[in-house]
Amino acid sequence: MAKRRFERIDRKLLVNYDHFNFDNLKDDEGLARTLDMSVRGLLLQLPRPVEPGSTLRLSLSLGDDVVEAFGEVRRCEQDDDGLYEAGIELRYVPEKFIRTVESFFADQGDGGAE
Repeated sequence: MAKRRFERIDRKLLVNYDHFNFDNLKDDEGLARTLDMSVRGLLLQLPRPVEPGSTLRLSLSLGDDVVEAFGEVRRCEQDDDGLYEAGIELRYVPEKFIRTVESFFADQGDGGAE
């Protein structure tokens, strides 16, 4: 397995998501929870499965800021609770997202998300 280039922070945060199918049409939306995250990827727990290769638009509230990013679903598996864990590789990551995530985790005492 390849080594991650960015530190992952074990933090539970709520995330609003929009799911886009392979025709790039929005076909679902919902609320997920982060299991861990970095500025380049997240592990989400979702109520429904999402297809690897599909796209999610993610909105996170971090302190006073709301940041958005787009990611590609890399894997999705059902967990022991009957929910779904999806590994998301962030693809479109605005500079504001990176700055806000790094600042939020530094302020929380988690050492930042490198």
